Amino acid sequence: DLKYVSLFTDLVTELDTKKYKYKDLNELIQAETGGISISLVTYKPEDKKSLIKINTSLSCLKDNINLAYDLLNEMMFNTSFSNEKRLFEKLKEIKNSIDMSFVSKGHIVANRKALSLIDKNAYEEENISGISYADFITDLVYNFEVKKANIINKLNNVKYLFSKKNAIFSFTGTKDMLDIIK
Repeated sequence: DLKYVSLFTDLVTELDTKKYKYKDLNELIQAETGGISISLVTYKPEDKKSLIKINTSLSCLKDNINLAYDLLNEMMFNTSFSNEKRLFEKLKEIKNSIDMSFVSKGHIVANRKALSLIDKNAYEEENISGISYADFITDLVYNFEVKKANIINKLNNVKYLFSKKNAIFSFTGTKDMLDIIK
């Protein structure tokens, strides 16, 4: 389910991994990189069907490329969803953030919802970041105790979807920097 993939991307920088507690991970990211982010994006190349890809972004100095890449891999493949209290806190934060953004951008949200009825790309975008996604998150928050085992299971299974064909890679730097991460 794409909503769980979107939720995964919202959570991976906020939870513990096998190697790091979430506070230590965030401190390391802030101290040693220019930031790491993971998101789900939709786009539609001309004359093609709508595509959904995982967009990963990291920024670092040359000396920290290996560390930044290791941190990204740690988040993508070793995030732990087992801390139920932390998971619930983050779900509530996501819900509150969405609710606040709807207040300030309600006209845009309504426009995207309407467009989703006639455009496949807009439909996919709405499902991973619009009203449908907000309803999904709200349901998870209000029914967390009943659904928590299923939520954790689905989030743990999301990492198996990641592959080069499902991701967008772009790079800015020198050729020798690119050779380091290949």
